[in-house]
Amino acid sequence: DCFKENLRTSGTVLKQVRYTSDEDCERLCKTIDGCKAIVTSPMYWYWTECFVIGEYTLSTNDAIGWDTAERECFDRDFRTKTDDDRCPSSHPTAFQNGYFCCQCDRSEIQRDSLCCMGDKHIDCPSPSGVCQSYNQTETKPPVEPTTTTRRNGTTTEPPTDPTENPSSEPRDTDCFKENLRTSGPVLKQVGYTSDENCKKLCYATEGCKAVVTSPMSWGWTECFIIGTYTLTTNDAYGWDTAERECFDTDYRSENRCPSSHPNAYYNGQYCCQSDREKYYRPQGTKCDRSKIQRDSLCCEGDKYIRCPSGDCQSYNGTEEETTETATMVTAEHEVPSMYTTKCDLKVASSGGPRSREHSWYGRRETWNGDVIFRSREEEMLLIGLHPERQNLAVRNSVFRRGVLLWTYQWVDATYPEADEEGRREYRFQFTPSGFVLKCGDRTLITIPYEELTTNRERFLSSIDSVEFKLSGSEGPVQLQYARQCQDDIRETRDWRTFSLRNRLSLAVDMDDEETYFVRFPCSDSIWFKLFLNGENEQNSHVELFSRTRGNIYCNKGGYRSWYGGERTDFRIYRDWRCEDDGEVMILEVEKTPTYVALKNRGNTLYTKRFDSRDGNCNRRLIELLPKFGITADLSP
Repeated sequence: DCFKENLRTSGTVLKQVRYTSDEDCERLCKTIDGCKAIVTSPMYWYWTECFVIGEYTLSTNDAIGWDTAERECFDRDFRTKTDDDRCPSSHPTAFQNGYFCCQCDRSEIQRDSLCCMGDKHIDCPSPSGVCQSYNQTETKPPVEPTTTTRRNGTTTEPPTDPTENPSSEPRDTDCFKENLRTSGPVLKQVGYTSDENCKKLCYATEGCKAVVTSPMSWGWTECFIIGTYTLTTNDAYGWDTAERECFDTDYRSENRCPSSHPNAYYNGQYCCQSDREKYYRPQGTKCDRSKIQRDSLCCEGDKYIRCPSGDCQSYNGTEEETTETATMVTAEHEVPSMYTTKCDLKVASSGGPRSREHSWYGRRETWNGDVIFRSREEEMLLIGLHPERQNLAVRNSVFRRGVLLWTYQWVDATYPEADEEGRREYRFQFTPSGFVLKCGDRTLITIPYEELTTNRERFLSSIDSVEFKLSGSEGPVQLQYARQCQDDIRETRDWRTFSLRNRLSLAVDMDDEETYFVRFPCSDSIWFKLFLNGENEQNSHVELFSRTRGNIYCNKGGYRSWYGGERTDFRIYRDWRCEDDGEVMILEVEKTPTYVALKNRGNTLYTKRFDSRDGNCNRRLIELLPKFGITADLSP
């Protein structure tokens, strides 16, 4: 697919029409003189549109949800990179985003560079004013050279792509990570002379586990030998860190990739810093920006190193860390998630962006988010986490403790110190006697049920979802959560098999909240449709064409322009995760009268909220009819 996610253009809009499909947008572009790109507005908007673009520049500003496809990608007969659009051979290299051409070659300068060596440059001679480099090819993705500039000189790797030939190998890169420093004991501190001398000093120092260099812009740069440490980006601009696991082939804890490049790929021969592949069409699914696997052939951004042992497994941290990562889910602003008071709710919050800042008084504290327990749309209990105020904001129709201000009851609370990244862990518990909120080992508040409700059983049984408010005046709050329950219902589900030739009709007796689980093989191919039928008519359907595209149909909704209702196309931007056995994936379809949500392993992939225009989508289900697609299993 030529569409790049979260990318838009700045330039001339030649035509603007309602979006129907990517292919229709591409066909429209080919019929309009001067079209050079197409852009689609966010799929979650009520009215998605296709924009035909003329001259343009690419931008990521305010581009969340916008997708852009350049005509050079999807139209093989179209070429804009003629000789008139290139820098001349005397000044072959485009820089400053193509507005100028430099005399030096491309190994020394990038397209987004702002300076030309020796100021030997000319204005771009193209009539459009924007040039490509003279020697830039058109038939394969450009692979930029890896250039590392440090006090001991500049080294440039040849601009080759390891994926052009399946038998070729990725090139090695430096182990020093930019804008990264450590927190831990300094074993030795000397004046910096070169990267290699820092590494040699590490070899000779007992207990050395990493080396750090202070900023090269300083008048006196130093090399620090580090013992046990944790990595941090706080106040790290200009600092570089290399972990010994990366550069010392004789140093082993296990045959694992180092934590700086934790993901093994290329059959374990290389370790990638990112958890995603880069895009390179000739290698197909091995290089398609999906989650990186051991047999992947590409690493996003080419940020990789050679496996220190020659055959690596991915770095998973300790057993405790692995378990934690598997259970915590990143919360989304005001997107509800199913919850029952029989489970504890574990929340980890780092607060807003300013919580990573420091002042003379220590770390800056920020709001940690609001946690809202709901019964359908009704708010049953709200807890606002305010370590910056050293109190809690509580909202409940009965609760009256503390001071009333801005519709909240403010109750003093003493928070424990956050960790080095400003992170705190909270646990929300509905115990037999009351509600308890803990932060670490400290109890922030205990509220007997008499202070929350006049009917304990009804209060507890009616809470069916939890929602998080994360958007504030100081930026979005970073928050993860996990439901921790005693019973695991996964193994008790009654799975029913369906396929294109073996369709399934299932009568169900659901109330206002409906949840269905679809299980299918762990692969890139997904296609199925669930018809959600009411009494004597269809209410809605949910259809997925792939891991990234689908639609939701509401009978009698909108303008009734599609089979008597309205279809909402959507895209999924989050990664799917297979089950622990690596053989199947499970999609959770969660439907209430107010929304439908698609989830995988606790992560919300897509949510559509219903309103008065959505026809039968908010109606109760009588029959479930899975149809079409691959062989899959279903459980209500």
